[in-house]
Amino acid sequence: MAEQKKGAVVWIPADPGSNALLMSREIRKVDNLSLKHLGTLVVYVDLNNIIRKANAAATQYSDSQYILCSKDQKIYVPEEFSDSLADKIISSSSEKYQTLKLDSHTYFTVHNTIPGYGLEYYSLVSYDEIIHTLHTSAAFILFILFAGVVLIVFISYCLIRSILKHFKILLKKMDKFSRDEAALLSTKYDSEYAYRKDEIGRLHQGFERMTARIQNLVNTNYVNEILAKEAQIKALESQINPHFLYNTLESINWRAKAVNNREISLMTESLGSLLRATLSNKKSLVTLSYELNLILSYITIQQIRFEERLDYREQVPDGLKNALIPPLTLQPLVENAIHYALEEMTETCYITILAAETDKTGKNGERCIRISVTNSGSSFDEDLLELLKQHKKQPSRSGIGLLNIDKRIKLLFGEDYGLSLFNQEDCAVASITIPYRTEETVSC
Repeated sequence: MAEQKKGAVVWIPADPGSNALLMSREIRKVDNLSLKHLGTLVVYVDLNNIIRKANAAATQYSDSQYILCSKDQKIYVPEEFSDSLADKIISSSSEKYQTLKLDSHTYFTVHNTIPGYGLEYYSLVSYDEIIHTLHTSAAFILFILFAGVVLIVFISYCLIRSILKHFKILLKKMDKFSRDEAALLSTKYDSEYAYRKDEIGRLHQGFERMTARIQNLVNTNYVNEILAKEAQIKALESQINPHFLYNTLESINWRAKAVNNREISLMTESLGSLLRATLSNKKSLVTLSYELNLILSYITIQQIRFEERLDYREQVPDGLKNALIPPLTLQPLVENAIHYALEEMTETCYITILAAETDKTGKNGERCIRISVTNSGSSFDEDLLELLKQHKKQPSRSGIGLLNIDKRIKLLFGEDYGLSLFNQEDCAVASITIPYRTEETVSC
């Protein structure tokens, strides 16, 4: 065929059924244009390798296949395709782009012509791999979106937490202020927010200015009120001069003794002792012995009034009489017993003061004592102290109330101590629990 073409290039299949081509042409001598025949050049072209290398360099799909045709003659058919399958592809590719289903596989085909050569080609890419790539890409995109959302949520959480932290500090200040305004007002301003110009700094600065104003108002109003009360007390004290009162009572006592009226003399002495202890004592704590003597003076007056109907007893060990208690703590309890029991009954009223050491110990390991005032003929309402604290029940008489006694004990000794009211064996019991402290231990 090369000889027939006389030097032109000839392309022919190498072997039937193979994907190889032979390119041949005659080699002639051009010296002096003799064109003498020197030989024939034959080039073997392996299309499989050419297409495989072209695929590797130009496409992302490893299993891309091509079919080359020249009019009705097939030049190249992949080894994986039979002639019948190739014919089916060629006959079915009526459009430029389409999908074909072949042997349970789907292919995306491109049918076009190579310009300048008059060759048609059919490019086949596995549509299954495209779908797999799409699914992989979609999964990757979803993962990126999910990771982005998680990252955004995390960053937002960190930002919100960094902002809320300052609001939590402000809420703690408010809570502390609502529970104990004196403790908060005594603290200095937080330097972290003192010079901040943003909204958070302005909130903290505004709250601190408000607390300062409240402190000023509290000091102004409370101090004025205390001064007014103090002035009233001073005026009352000036009107009721204790020395004048004591001298008057002493004169009455001597006159009663002069006429041999023992009851008037005894009542006068007891009233003088009672008033002297009430008006002259300035101490925040007195001994239990002092308080019992005060009660004895009060009971002496009441026994003259009620005679045999009042039975008063003390069961206090000598070792506990030096214990310190707030003044006028037991006497109001005894007075309460006489008012609600003795004055409301015709039988004998038994009033007993008991003192004993308890098994309980204080925070510092201190011994504790319980002093009880027990009386017959009356009983306490259930949860009376709580009802009084919640203002659900109002005290029915003037004087030093039960809440006053409980508050003074808690202020002096702590929240673990105080007054308790209960009923036991048809008797009303008012019991106070205090730590065992003496003048020696307090001075140490």
